[in-house]
Amino acid sequence: MSPSTFGLLAIPALHIASRNPDSLFIQHKSLLNRKGHMYAAKWLWNRLMTGPEYNLSKAVLSEDAYFCPSAGCPYFRTVTNRHSCQVITEEEWQRSTRTNSSANGVSKKQSKRREAIKQHLILVITVIVVSAFISVTFFGTIFYRNSLKATKPRFEATPGV
Repeated sequence: MSPSTFGLLAIPALHIASRNPDSLFIQHKSLLNRKGHMYAAKWLWNRLMTGPEYNLSKAVLSEDAYFCPSAGCPYFRTVTNRHSCQVITEEEWQRSTRTNSSANGVSKKQSKRREAIKQHLILVITVIVVSAFISVTFFGTIFYRNSLKATKPRFEATPGV
C-alpha cells in the first residue's frame, strides 16, 4: 500500500446538543431511536464528506442538508485530497446549475439533444431487434431444411457401445 493513497480517518465522539436529549434515545436504554440515528448518520456523512471543517456547533441537524461529493473527487476527505476538493450542498448545486443553464441557454440545447438521442436510440434498438429476427428466421429455416434431408437420426444408438 502506498502512503500517498492511504489515509486514516479518526472521527471524534458525537455530541448532539438538543433541547430534549431524551427524545433521541429509546426509553430507559442508551440506544439511539430512529430520530437520533438519523441525526448521527447525517453528522457522520457530512463529516466524512467535508473532513474536519464540518462544525456541528453551527449546524442544526434537523435542518442541515446532506453534503454531496464533487464528481472529480473521491467520497471521503483525507489529508491529501481535502484541500483540493470542494464540497457543496445539494441546494447550492441546484442553484448553480439553474443559473448556469438560464444564463447560457443550455437547458434548451440539452433538451433538444436528449430528444435527438432518444429518437436515435429507439431507431438503433428497432434495427437490432429486426435484424436479429430476420437472421434467426433465415438461419433457422436453413438448419431445419438440412435436418429434414438427413438420412440417419441425430441421436442414433450405435450397437455394441
